Amino acid sequence: MKNKLKKLYKSINTLRGKGRAFIYLKSGKKPWSRGYNEFKWKMIKTVISDPKVLEVFKTGKALPEKYCFGLDERVIEFPWLISQMPDRPIDILDAGSTLNHEIILDHPVFKNKKITIANIVPEHNCFYNRGISYILSDIRKMPFKGDLFDMITCISTLEHVGMDNTIIYSKENKYQENNKWLYMEAVEELMRVLKSGGKLLITVPFGVYENHRFFQQFDHEMVKKISDKFPSQVNETYFKYGEGWQKADLKAAADSHYFDIHTNKNIREDRLAAAQAVVCLEITKK
Repeated sequence: MKNKLKKLYKSINTLRGKGRAFIYLKSGKKPWSRGYNEFKWKMIKTVISDPKVLEVFKTGKALPEKYCFGLDERVIEFPWLISQMPDRPIDILDAGSTLNHEIILDHPVFKNKKITIANIVPEHNCFYNRGISYILSDIRKMPFKGDLFDMITCISTLEHVGMDNTIIYSKENKYQENNKWLYMEAVEELMRVLKSGGKLLITVPFGVYENHRFFQQFDHEMVKKISDKFPSQVNETYFKYGEGWQKADLKAAADSHYFDIHTNKNIREDRLAAAQAVVCLEITKK
């Protein structure tokens, strides 16, 4: 009976989600309007389930024209991350808990992965039944021995490190910070717990430096600080939003600005939802 009720509840939520997504489409595809999140997650599920799209991300080819028009950078970050995943069983640390979504964890690439999720606040949705471990921890100082994980993901998280996380995420005063460079403490700690030969995958919003209080947009100097710390070990891939998302180079992405819905209610004509550009970093530990 309990399983039947859970299936019924899930079916009802699915129907509601489809209804809201339809409203979003019919009301002009306005970012963060009713149905936006439902439509976005529907698109994320579609693109990460398409081998051709994942191959484009893996090989660095051009994305389809007007790819994911009106949607935020998650439509770039998740397929890019999944395209970097090996087929073999590995131990993964998810620093910042961006993988903690059923749609993501349902992807076949995670079936043989042991996942540990670290975050400064407890997760409302936990997937212990999938064998996932959760730890409450600042990713700048974690209770792990060194050389422990085969891969570490830090997706759209590093930009919050050292900023005022009491605005949205935590009530602890120690996370009320405003230090542009503290993210490097997190990078160094993540590399400490990564195995030799392992990979650290990082994504952050990129362009002109901007301080949005609870996060900051990275500029070239900030990315270069990571590259200089680990010379010859960092691969940088840039994507920029125009009439949809497309691969870009550093020069094209460097003048990008962030559309912050918390402070700007005037929806742009091009339907920019959040970051105008994002950089994806693949760092290999020697």
